[in-house]
Formats: sequence, C-alpha cells, structure tokens
Amino acid sequence: MLGTALRGLGDLAAAESTLLQAVASEPRLRAAWRTLADVQFRRGDWAQAEAALASLLGLMPGDTEALFARGIVALKRDQVDSAEQWFAQASARDARLPERRFALGQDAFRTKDMATAAIHFHACMQARPDWAEPVLMLGACMMQRSNFQAAAELGRKASMLAPDDIRAVELELFALENQTAHGPRTLALRERLAGANPASAEHQFLHALSAARMGLYAESHAALDRALAADPGHLPARWSSFVTPDAHYHIDDAAIARFLARWDEGCAYFEALDLDAMDLSPDAAERLLLAQANYYLAYTGIDVTDRQRRLGGVFDRIAARFMRGLRLPEAPRPRGTRLRIGFLTPVLRRHTVMKLFAELFLRLPRDRFEVFAYALELGDDAVTADVRARCDGFRPVSPTLLATAQQIADDQCDALVYLD
Repeated sequence: MLGTALRGLGDLAAAESTLLQAVASEPRLRAAWRTLADVQFRRGDWAQAEAALASLLGLMPGDTEALFARGIVALKRDQVDSAEQWFAQASARDARLPERRFALGQDAFRTKDMATAAIHFHACMQARPDWAEPVLMLGACMMQRSNFQAAAELGRKASMLAPDDIRAVELELFALENQTAHGPRTLALRERLAGANPASAEHQFLHALSAARMGLYAESHAALDRALAADPGHLPARWSSFVTPDAHYHIDDAAIARFLARWDEGCAYFEALDLDAMDLSPDAAERLLLAQANYYLAYTGIDVTDRQRRLGGVFDRIAARFMRGLRLPEAPRPRGTRLRIGFLTPVLRRHTVMKLFAELFLRLPRDRFEVFAYALELGDDAVTADVRARCDGFRPVSPTLLATAQQIADDQCDALVYLD
C-alpha cells in the first residue's frame, strides 16, 4: 500500500523500491506485481517491467490486462512478433482490445512514432476489416513517411468502407498529388471535394486547376466562375481565369479575340491592385505567383511582347512583396576558373523538358563550368537520380518558393537558366 501511495505521489523510484520489498516478502501478492510493472513501465524500464509482468502472469495466466501490457512492453523492446502474440492472447479474452490498440496508435501518432502507430493501426484493420478509422490513420502514417503510393491505396480503401467520409477523399487526393499524379482520378477527387464544399472558393479553384492540367478548359472556367462567385477577391482564381484559354487550341480569330480581351481585362485588374493596401502576405504572394503560368498567350500566334511586359510588371510588384524575407549574401562568392550555372525546372524527372534539355547542361565541360540543378516541384525517378549523380550541386524542392529563392541566393550562381 505504501508503494501504491508513492506511485500516486509521483515518486517512482521510492515506489519501485518499496514494491520490490513487498514482492520479496510475499511473492504471491498479485496487486504488488501489477503496481510494480506499472511503475517500471512509467520509468521506461522495459526489461524490468517485462519481468514483473511475467511474475504476474505466473500467478494469473489468463489476466487480460497483463497480457495486453506484455504486448506493449514487447513493442517498446522492438519485439514485434512477440508483441503480436501477446496482443492476440489478450484479444481472445476481450473483444474490445482493437479500440484500445487504436488509442495506442493515436498516442504514437501524436508523438511522431509512425512505426509503432502503423503497427497498431494495421492490427486494428486485421481485427476489424470493416472499420474505416484505422485505415485512415494508417494512411496518415504513410503520408508522414512519404509513402504516398500506400497512402493513396489506403485512401481508396477507406472510401469503399465509408463512402460519405470526405477524409478518405482528401487522403487519396493529397497522396496522389504528392506523387504528381495529375490524371482522371485526381480530377474526380477534386470534383468531389468541390461538390462537398460548394461555398468554398478554394475548393472550386483547386478543382479548376486540376481540370486545366487535363486540358479540360471549359470545366476549369466553370469552376473558376464558381470560385469567384463564392469570393470575388480570391486572387489565384482571378489570375487563372484570365491566363487560361477556353480551349487548348484557338479555332479561329474570334476565339483569339475573346481570349485576348479577357487577358487584357484580367491583367489590367492586377495592374490596378494596391498590394500594400491589401496587406498581401508573403505566403499569399507566393501562391499567386504559382497559381497558373502565362503559358497560352503565345498560342495566339501574334506579337505578345507588350502584353508580356505588362505582366512582367505585375510579377515584379508581387515578387517584391514575396521577396521581403530574402537574405542576400553580404559578400560575393570568390571567383575561380569555372562559372557556376544553375538550371531550374519544375520537372526534374522523366518529362519532355528533360528529354530535350538534360544533356545540354549535364554535358557542359566541367573544366569551365560548375552545374547546379534546382527542382521546383516534387517528383523523383531515375532521371532525377541521374541528374543528382552528375551535377556539382543538386537542390531538391524546398517547402516554399521563398526557400528556393534563398537557396539560389546562397549558391550565388553566375547565371540561371529556366529550362521550361
């Protein structure tokens, strides 16, 4: 009883010493062994906790709590197979144990122990195959571990188990997008999220981007119209609305004229914006810069130089806001005999741009040039690995555009080439 009281006061060392005296005096005292195991568990002394639980199970072979605790201790000691055997024995005596393992998984997830969390959630899936919650949580573990393919598969499985649970849609979608898998499935998921959030300009905008990537410009414009109806001040949607054409190809001069009229109106809107009065944050500025490329203006087949200059002025103003946190080197990099050339692209992987231009920079004579490559988007495959191995400096994608800019500033290249 004194040992139990000391445990309650938080004096675990004294509690352990006192409880050891108790079991030495009376080895059959089951409550003492149970409390001793708990104290040793709290102290993180897994070997001693295992020994105390073994003594308790010697007195009470079918004790569910002791069996369950031995499973937890075995996991703490990285004895995964042994842990599952103890958990299985406990589960055979108490059907509620999957819920308790789910709680353990959540605790491990909160403490960033994704390996342990995944073990518990996987066990819950096996115990109750129709339960969507552990599937979702295991998918979240896979996202944290950057196993996006597994996360996408788990998201789809969760959707089948809980068709109305929008979290399953989000899990699969975010996993696919982290694999840069922009295709019909991604578009269908984006459309479903937009449908579930009709008043959200953001969801409508992201649906529009997904449709534009698929070349479905009519669907993209319809989603952009919904986004602007929900929030006329949604700048990324307004931006995409004027730089996105009505179709991949302009079928006649009238179509070109309509596109140019919308382009001029949209560009004028951004030229007139007072960015300081709007208090545009650096994050919002970055997002606007990345909303949609001005890719299709040249498809009109006319001289677009003046329009490009106008848009360049808008970019300069937005970038000035976005770059406020940029730190420039205090002193120039010492110049040697080689020029340092940086090559940037969002598609530093298997892609047409790399097929056309990779060898152009990878074969530069290294007695004259240092070659640096900058990835501007996620994606890693055999092409990426080849570039990584053959460059003097390889910079993977940064979490923000500002971080990318800072990396470039720190590297102090003599020239930058945007491959696209």
